[in-house]
Amino acid sequence: MELIIHAGMHKTGTTSVQKWLDNHASDLARHRILALPLEKRILVKDPQSFDADSLKNDLRIAEEMGIQKVIISHEEISTFSMAQTRTLSRVLEPYPLKFVVCFRHWVNFLPSRWRQNCIRRDSASFPNFLEILRSKPERCDFQMHRVLRNAEESGDHETVVIPFETAAKIGGVPRHILSACGVPELLLKANDPNALRLNTESGQKNIEMIRLLNGVYARSYGLRENEMLFSFGANSQPKEYFDFGLNGFASKFLASYPEIHDELGRMLESRQTLIRLSRSDFADLESDLERHARSHTALKLCGDLFPEIEAKDILCSKLEYIELPETFQTKIVKAIDRYKKRLRLQERWVRHRRKIKLFSGT
Repeated sequence: MELIIHAGMHKTGTTSVQKWLDNHASDLARHRILALPLEKRILVKDPQSFDADSLKNDLRIAEEMGIQKVIISHEEISTFSMAQTRTLSRVLEPYPLKFVVCFRHWVNFLPSRWRQNCIRRDSASFPNFLEILRSKPERCDFQMHRVLRNAEESGDHETVVIPFETAAKIGGVPRHILSACGVPELLLKANDPNALRLNTESGQKNIEMIRLLNGVYARSYGLRENEMLFSFGANSQPKEYFDFGLNGFASKFLASYPEIHDELGRMLESRQTLIRLSRSDFADLESDLERHARSHTALKLCGDLFPEIEAKDILCSKLEYIELPETFQTKIVKAIDRYKKRLRLQERWVRHRRKIKLFSGT
């Protein structure tokens, strides 16, 4: 039995890949493939989730049932330290292991990574986000070659690299990742993985407002700011998420409190700035990754690992939440708590109505 580790990275179509694996688990099983998307038991850096004994027992049972290939997909693996990657490799040691990892150029990756952090938990402005990354360049989400080095030095494993920008142009990123994971072409043709469009990003202004809400809320409750950014840098798991950017929470909240929306918008615009990211900014990082990836690249390249990367202009705000007046921060926190309480009451009422319908038979 062979084990495939799809290790991410973040913002490279991982959610679409995982959703496809989940949706087509029964189809894969007919081909003797077991899919384990977002398998938490492999999260070495999270003691509450990591469960080597349970995972090994299930793998043993799968092999006894005739499973020939197991696909484990989790982008958090790309944030593991070398020691954590070695631990995972030892847990899976009895089986042939293949790592599949997709890399997206920094010019495209960093803005997307920042937006996702803001949607879920963090508060740093984009300029501050870049400054923090550059002050800790050893991070795997900055020095991407470390992801490959960790895989290479954790054992005698095969490693496959998917260049995001190239794959996007020829066949689609999710399709190339799944193909590298060993999913039969027959299944991919019948069920196009590129049709899944998940984790579409909010507009820039909305993202900026969400991050300010995150910062004010974290400070009010004594929680660490920029939890995602600093946790990933320390190869640890974020302790909690606010997820103000998910399920339309922030948009509906700000629509309910237009005075907060308008004031945040005015303050953000007063500190607007334009940041240009160009390929030359990341030349050294790209060279390191190119050197490590060249022998592992799944797609045949005519030249660079990252061809035709255009400079990107990011119109953003330098405003940090700490610059908001104290009285305004207090107003925001009270409004968020009131709004969350209102949502909880609405959810309770919906559940109550469902029970009434169930018992009444209407």
